[in-house]
Amino acid sequence: MKYYFLIIFTISGQLLFGQKLELLELLNKNLSLAKSDSARVDILVDLGWEWLFADILKSQHYATEADSILAVIEYPRGRGNCAVLKGSIEKNKENCSSAEQYYREALEIRQSLNDKAGVASCYNNIGRCLKSRGKFKEAIHLFEKGVATLEEASIVKTRASLQNNLAECHIRLGQFQKALQVLNESLQLSTNTDDISAKASSLLNLGLAHENLGNYIQARRYYQKSIPLYERINARHQVTKCYINLGNLELKANNFPAALEALQTAQLDLASTSAGEQTRFSQNLAAVYLHFEQWEKAQPLLFDNLEFFTQQKDINNVAETKYNLGKALFEQGKYEDALRFYQEVEELPDSIISRREIHPNLIHNISLTHAKLENFEQAYEYENLATVLNDSLYQQRARQITAERKYMESQKQNQILRKNKQLQQTIIASLILGGLALSVIAFLAFVNYRNQQQKALAEKSEQISRQKLLDLVQKQDLITAYARIEGQETERTKIAQYLHDSVGGILSTVKMYFRAFTTPEMLSNEEKAQQFKLANELLDKAAEEVRNVSHELEEVTLKRYGVEAQLRSMADTLRQSKQLAVNVIVKGIKKQLNGVTGVKVYRIIQELVNNTIKHAKAQKVVIQLLGDKQGSLNIIVEDDGKGFDVKKAEAEGGMGLLSIKSRLHDLSGTLQIDSSEKAGTTVIIDIPLSA
Repeated sequence: MKYYFLIIFTISGQLLFGQKLELLELLNKNLSLAKSDSARVDILVDLGWEWLFADILKSQHYATEADSILAVIEYPRGRGNCAVLKGSIEKNKENCSSAEQYYREALEIRQSLNDKAGVASCYNNIGRCLKSRGKFKEAIHLFEKGVATLEEASIVKTRASLQNNLAECHIRLGQFQKALQVLNESLQLSTNTDDISAKASSLLNLGLAHENLGNYIQARRYYQKSIPLYERINARHQVTKCYINLGNLELKANNFPAALEALQTAQLDLASTSAGEQTRFSQNLAAVYLHFEQWEKAQPLLFDNLEFFTQQKDINNVAETKYNLGKALFEQGKYEDALRFYQEVEELPDSIISRREIHPNLIHNISLTHAKLENFEQAYEYENLATVLNDSLYQQRARQITAERKYMESQKQNQILRKNKQLQQTIIASLILGGLALSVIAFLAFVNYRNQQQKALAEKSEQISRQKLLDLVQKQDLITAYARIEGQETERTKIAQYLHDSVGGILSTVKMYFRAFTTPEMLSNEEKAQQFKLANELLDKAAEEVRNVSHELEEVTLKRYGVEAQLRSMADTLRQSKQLAVNVIVKGIKKQLNGVTGVKVYRIIQELVNNTIKHAKAQKVVIQLLGDKQGSLNIIVEDDGKGFDVKKAEAEGGMGLLSIKSRLHDLSGTLQIDSSEKAGTTVIIDIPLSA
């Protein structure tokens, strides 16, 4: 793939170079034949633009010649065009302050000429300068003025570029939903006008927004769609940027082989990108090498990154880079150098180290390095400190989760207040009717199939009822329960395929929509109240039937993308109901959970969430998947529901608890439930992944 990418660029570059030479010859010929100074200015500016990216000194020469003519003639439009050219020259030299001054000069001239398209273009250029200097809020104001100018003039030529730049600022400020709204409009506009460059930029930025939202599947798709469009217009630096973004995405998804492939492709034409992009590339490539324990390959990249971040005074990345350098040097046996970098990180403010979540590991690594240097007293002191820090880390994470919950709740309340009440009721009514129709169809299909299998299922149901009476705490009884459930797997799979494995989830979601809709005002009508009661009864019956069906199928999403992608998909679906906020946190897991283990882990979490929906009357659920260095997986599922009596539930041995314990038995996992009435529920599961 990477060699194909290089060949395409070589051929297309040669063709474009030939066309460029023909155009330059034509412009030089016209310059010698020009009969007026204003015509000479226009041609000189055109020549400056043609040489802007190929030879900036020649571009500057033509701009200076045009400027000397403009000093003795009155030609406002030419003066404005020349100012834009000089601004672009300064922008390419990364002199953003000087570039901004030229663009503002051009803006005044074009405003005096009532040139709407030119004014919008100047707003775009000034905004880009501000964006490069990190002044995102000021840049947003100018981009929005540019869009408004184009709307007034009914001109769409540069609007997509303005919207893409506007979206980039929203992304840098963490306003991802605003960015998505702007980018979807930009994509539609560029598609309608067949603007390939604008369409490619919209797709690239859509990928970036979805990546920051954790929607890795969508992000990957948008990045891959933008690459062939940039290749068509020979935008080499943008193609390279796409591959760098893909590498960064795969790195976040812990898909290290794919990350390495994307970054190696980007490396073929890395020189065409900016210094910032080159640093991001080397930062990601170093992370891949560190994962594969290729310390010698990672070390020079880390030193380059450290130099760049130090010049930029980026303390956070300086801390992380020095920490990684310490690791690489330690693994190569260079303990004194490793200790020096570790100690430099330790000297940074605690707020920076803690925010990067490297502090406990840093202290532990310092202890190990002292031990290698036979400084045993210091090693002992640092190891004690590392133990204290690790003990407090869980409490810090708990506070962080609480803060995130409060923020999500406030955001939700603000959105509700802004919505029109009548519109909200209409939307909910439509969802209920659609969901009810789907539920009734699914229920009737299930009953039809259930009648055909009644005899076999009755026997299995009787076995399960007897199994409920056994003491599940005893190890031998648990093994027996697991064997019986596994024996029913084939029959359950057939039923699940017939119904569609998400029917149970749909019924639970529809049930939540009913809770949101059944307000006193809406049920004041006796006839409607009777209809809702009947619908509720039907849903309860359907849910009772579906509850006994196993959902052990391995979905395509689980096979391809692992547990995290499926959990986030489930969370998105439940959040849309506006009745249950689900937050998924995944940290420290170096490889995807898929295959048989992934299915069992997902089904355990799905059963816990279903129990929350059915019984807990919760508003929020937090799901955490945490990996540690020993290769264990820690699952924490918390809700703010009404809670329950744990001992009583275990004594009764419900099917949900039986299913969870049976799967955990196969994974050699342990289960701990902490719950009490009106205090919510916390379920903690530990699974050795090597099992």
